[in-house]
Amino acid sequence: MSTLIAPPDLLSNLLILAPFLLLFEISILMSAAAHKRLNERRAAWEADAMKSV
Repeated sequence: MSTLIAPPDLLSNLLILAPFLLLFEISILMSAAAHKRLNERRAAWEADAMKSV
């Protein structure tokens, strides 16, 4: 993506690539945190359901 919007030199491509990589890593961490929170809520809900039975 960075090669499409930057001038054709290496330094410009790297300077534009860095924020893209940072955003990509942040999105992976946010997704992992959301998945972990969902699993914790699901486990708590299942534990409550088992107590009710």
